[in-house]
Amino acid sequence: MAFTVTLSPLTPTGVIGGSQTFTATPAGETPDGTITYVWTVDDITQGSTAATMDYTLASPAGTKKIKVVATNTLSAGDPEIAEASTTITVNKKENNSTITVTPASPAAVEIGTATTFTANVSNQPIGAAIDYTWKVDGVDVDGQKQSTFEYTPTTEGTKSITCSVTVTATDYVDKTVESSAVSLTVNKKANSSTLKITPSLRLQSLVFLLL
Repeated sequence: MAFTVTLSPLTPTGVIGGSQTFTATPAGETPDGTITYVWTVDDITQGSTAATMDYTLASPAGTKKIKVVATNTLSAGDPEIAEASTTITVNKKENNSTITVTPASPAAVEIGTATTFTANVSNQPIGAAIDYTWKVDGVDVDGQKQSTFEYTPTTEGTKSITCSVTVTATDYVDKTVESSAVSLTVNKKANSSTLKITPSLRLQSLVFLLL
């Protein structure tokens, strides 16, 4: 029986930074030999020389080739050599970014009065790049790409303010998430007109005659 080696598990899947243990199982070796192992990932030799290898899934994401070469060294004669290979699919890490907009309950304002809103992003990966898009009543606001947004309404009514962000980071899945809507009540401007009544000329004349 020829000397062979098999690998397990076959074609596993994991995420960057995770760990996967591979096991080499020899068969058909000549007794009394010593079996050693050489493991490689994408043709790069790994540290393990045992029948198992603990592999930390490395960046970048993609398919990695796992290979083991088993050598059965005999006391006499040529060594027996067998090899096996498989692949592992390495995926990007999950992006758990979330967003809220404050103030969540802004005070009512009049037309022409500004309110400043702030987008608060949480759980983003370290070093992530964040792109902001502000919307009023579902329509993108041109030129507003920062975490704060000063909104000056020009019409009355209840305005819906939202912000969506796209969060990108090395080794993480890109994620776009939108905040819950914040309602802003906009009222018409107060009418400050006043009415001033002054005596008419006829009334002034009448008062003069009575005197």
